[in-house]
Amino acid sequence: MKKLLTYLNKPAVKSFQTEHGYIFDCIDIQKQLAFDHPLLKNHSIKLKPTTIPKWTKDNNASHKTSSLPFRQDDISCPVGTVIVKRIILEDLIQAQRLKSLGFNYPGQVSAKDKKIDLTGHHFATISYKDDHYGAKGNINVWNPNVSPDQFSLAAMAVSGNKGFQSISAGWIVYPGLNQNNQSHLFTYWTADGNNKTHCYNTLCPGFVHVSTKYAIGMLAQPVSIYDGQQYQLEVSIYQDHVTRDWWFVLNNEPIGYWPKSLFTRQGLADGASAVFHDWIDLTYI
Repeated sequence: MKKLLTYLNKPAVKSFQTEHGYIFDCIDIQKQLAFDHPLLKNHSIKLKPTTIPKWTKDNNASHKTSSLPFRQDDISCPVGTVIVKRIILEDLIQAQRLKSLGFNYPGQVSAKDKKIDLTGHHFATISYKDDHYGAKGNINVWNPNVSPDQFSLAAMAVSGNKGFQSISAGWIVYPGLNQNNQSHLFTYWTADGNNKTHCYNTLCPGFVHVSTKYAIGMLAQPVSIYDGQQYQLEVSIYQDHVTRDWWFVLNNEPIGYWPKSLFTRQGLADGASAVFHDWIDLTYI
């Protein structure tokens, strides 16, 4: 495991430690874990999308709702680096535990599917079926009270080939993985129905990070107050019309992208067959 951690955590140019004990590293953008993926060996990095859909700039939030400012806004990395949350042993253990529990992610979970064991799952999903090239959602941020053996999340997802390939982004409260009962920014993707590729956050190669400001896994704070001030994540996931890469944009800041080469034409390489807005609670023993 120690060798794996050394492999996953690339040498840092600069590091920060937050009041919660998390360490964020500024990594040379060209040496990040993403490029250890065999399909990205000769990949030319893109620092920003070549095309930006007009609808990503629309904000329909009410006057009581504000884009999440994040408490780590004072953390920023030098030019030529990206900010990445340092991976610890517990991250690997809990990510593997999710896989062993048969965690089925948005785009694959359906109450009508008798082949999926939904014991302990509680979820609400809004799906839009047709050909899609992206979507945006304003996701209110909360800290649901969950026990160490539970997690709760709200996310947007795009999927292709009936969920065989999918991308998701939003917030999650998961004490087992994040060592606290607070909301964290997260991503998840699979290229083969969670068989061999089932990547949570940046725990494996594939996702190309470009932001010097926001790191996947950082605290999503402050949270909304019942009948009071509301805070939200402005999450956009869309496919660049030129490169066909799938971009994750948060509060109008490009966080990074999943290169087209990770997916197949039957999956997400040429658009998505469905878009999902998901709210999920999971309890396990």
